[in-house]
Amino acid sequence: MNWNNILPYSPAILKLLTGATYSSNKEWDMLLSHRTEIEQYFEQIGISLEMFEEEGFAYLSQPRVSELDEETQLFLKQKKKIEKFPVIIYRKQLSDEQTLLSVLLREKYDELEDNIISRQGIFNLLRDFYKENLNKEKEEKHYQQLIESMINLNFLTSLKIQGSEESYRIEKILKAKVDITKIVEIKEKLIKYYGEQQTES
Repeated sequence: MNWNNILPYSPAILKLLTGATYSSNKEWDMLLSHRTEIEQYFEQIGISLEMFEEEGFAYLSQPRVSELDEETQLFLKQKKKIEKFPVIIYRKQLSDEQTLLSVLLREKYDELEDNIISRQGIFNLLRDFYKENLNKEKEEKHYQQLIESMINLNFLTSLKIQGSEESYRIEKILKAKVDITKIVEIKEKLIKYYGEQQTES
């Protein structure tokens, strides 16, 4: 490798490739300083930089060629000889339960001053939707598994403080993933869905 070719903002690029970048990350200032160059770098390979400077986070998205308008698809095929790109940024399909908790957390995000919610606080949100007669141990185990899945999606970050109840930070990226204007509509669908599920059971 010729290290003379290394880009001065390569740490910011590599950080984005691992997931969302936040203002608390050391690469954030580098991203701000070289935003134009980084955007152009990713555009060359068909990847978009989604930047939310005021909110303090950024992430990458990869449009699929099949989703582009016909004119763009034709341009890529005829001028660039490209019909599709290998996928390196995968879209994670949320389960119904993950969608439910995402919506509940997004709604709660605007109510919390520090974006911190306790473990019990999340349990209480979920209990309004789950009416099954599970014993407390099974119920809490199920809820905790759901919380862990949200951590893996980078929507929650665990904040373990010795001697106190475990809490979680609701990450800003959830604001970009869940449209606040559609929360009422989504919740109504979820309420109907879970109501039907419980009736059937």
